[in-house]
Parts: sequence; C-alpha cells; structure tokens
Amino acid sequence: MGEALPVPSAVLTEAVATRLPGVAHRPMFGCPGWFVGGKAFAVVMGDGLCVKLGRARASSLVDAGDAFPMVVMGRTMGGWITVAADDLDEDWPLVLEAKAFVEEG
Repeated sequence: MGEALPVPSAVLTEAVATRLPGVAHRPMFGCPGWFVGGKAFAVVMGDGLCVKLGRARASSLVDAGDAFPMVVMGRTMGGWITVAADDLDEDWPLVLEAKAFVEEG
C-alpha cells in the first residue's frame, strides 16, 4: 500500500475555488483539483498548491528554489511543481500560467 497523501487544507481549497468560479473542480488523487478541457492544472495537497507548467518551466522553478517537485505516492509528477501557497496572492500567477498551459496543450 502506498503512502497516504496529506489532508488538503480546507482554507487553501476554498481560496482557490473562490478565485476560479466556473472552472471544473473534482478530486485528483483524492485531493481537490481544477480542470480545463478535462485536463488538470491545479491541485491542493496538504498546505501545498500544485500546478502543471510543463517540464522545462517546472524544472527552472525547482532549480531556482522557488518550488518543489510534485510527488504523489513516491512518484515525481513530471511538469508539475508544488509551492507552499502561504501567500496565495504571490503564487496566483502560477495558477493562471498553469491554466493557460493546459488550455494551450
């Protein structure tokens, strides 16, 4: 059996949902996720906010120390990053970038 995922922050989940009215919202790995065109672009895991930005962009943010790789049940999710999301205003541009990335792809 794999490791348990952290319980999603209800406060962070509500804050993200409030900023994304009308965007599809359903579980991803048992955590709150947001989708466009059936593709996930954001998910709340514990106190972290994970976003899909593509491999190159994700690697650059991780290498710069601005984010961590998204790891689910011991597996690193390529193209995804996790940010602490302690300041959603500061991290919000990454959510919008992730949404645009998924819409384009």
